Amino acid sequence: MEDRKATILDGTNSNDPAGSRVREQILEAYESAGYRVTLHRMERSKISHCIGCFGCWLKTPGECIHKDGGREISWDIINSHTVVLLSPVVFGGYSSSLKYMVDRLIPLIHPNLMMRFGEIHHRPRYTRYPRMVGVGVQQEYDETSARTFKTLVGRNAINFHCPSYAAEVVCGVGVDDDLLRKEAKELVTREDPVPEKRLVASMMAGLIQGDTRGDTTDLEPTRTRRALLLIGSPKSGASTSEVLGGYLLKCLEETGWSTKTLKLRPRVFRTEGLKELFSLFGKADLIVPAFPLYVDSLPALVTQALEVLSAGWRDLTESRPRRLFPIVNNGFPEAYQNAPALAICRNFAEKTGMVWAGSLALGAGEALVCGRSLGEKKPNGLPVFHVIHALRESAAMLDQKGRVSDARGKSLERTPFPMMPFFLWRRMCIPFAASGWKKQASLHGIEPRQMNARPYAQ
Repeated sequence: MEDRKATILDGTNSNDPAGSRVREQILEAYESAGYRVTLHRMERSKISHCIGCFGCWLKTPGECIHKDGGREISWDIINSHTVVLLSPVVFGGYSSSLKYMVDRLIPLIHPNLMMRFGEIHHRPRYTRYPRMVGVGVQQEYDETSARTFKTLVGRNAINFHCPSYAAEVVCGVGVDDDLLRKEAKELVTREDPVPEKRLVASMMAGLIQGDTRGDTTDLEPTRTRRALLLIGSPKSGASTSEVLGGYLLKCLEETGWSTKTLKLRPRVFRTEGLKELFSLFGKADLIVPAFPLYVDSLPALVTQALEVLSAGWRDLTESRPRRLFPIVNNGFPEAYQNAPALAICRNFAEKTGMVWAGSLALGAGEALVCGRSLGEKKPNGLPVFHVIHALRESAAMLDQKGRVSDARGKSLERTPFPMMPFFLWRRMCIPFAASGWKKQASLHGIEPRQMNARPYAQ
């Protein structure tokens, strides 16, 4: 009989009885099916957050530079038949405790790119990957968040080259044990259809335009309007997210806005940092989270910020409407791959009573911006005129109407080269990225063959 192993990453809270019930049923389902089960309780794991250094591709290929429990978990995953992601549904995504580890899984794939399901994804590093199962837990069933969660799990399965996947959202309270047991057993073997580009692109279409209820700013004409930029990139130096968000704030300042910027770091979630976060959030009329796409979703620190803001937003002294306008960029040329992350942001806005002001989603952000000022000329740089135009137009619409139309968002989906078909731009990205990664690795003394290392292969 085949020796099968299942690794469960449990992102639920020990104080959550709903999560405990579902966890026990998942454990029982896999053990009764003959699996050896390894359970990792993420709230007890001391795992550092991904810092976006790409050291796992350029310095220690296949391994994160952090020498902590994340390495052991990565070994368990790549040597499993199935990996189960168990989490409360947080606005349609994973909990921050689980997301800390999910972000740390990028060493398991290769930096170079390839075509997969008609779009760009990273190449596999290993010859085989585990099947992926996502289990979301809700107190009360919310169809919108559940749909986002299932899409996210499916997109993760595509990016990690999983042979199959299944995703389900269950209510952990008020549900009979027999029903939970039945659902858990079905997930052991069930195979769901992957959410390919058409589904995600259609999701994106409804996210880049602001709500019509944001047509008025609901502000006194004499009062200075205030915008808060939350930088979600964990990089220590200048990041693409900071450049994009900073340029939008600069444009708003030109029309009389007052602006503040806060970088999301672990210190923000300590006592003094939380006071600053809530103070800035409470005073702002417009919130602009700017972040890179991390494993099809928000970086863990951004997820954590949304969790704490959602828990305490009712205590804010000023109850006027606030607007949310996220800016997200990813390393793939297709801007629509940002859709699950933006859906999570919109679910957060709905949960906290904020007005969805629209969004901007940029593909190939590192190739186009790479942390440099948009006005700065780069050697061998790519044109960014469409990025500058979209940010300027968005700032003007936010100032005048309180929301952005889809025309601004769609302008970022174009290729940076005039008259070039998108399929050709997408194909160009594959050798362009390979050359760039090879050059960067050589600066750290890493040869091309070393970039293919498989440190967790048995």
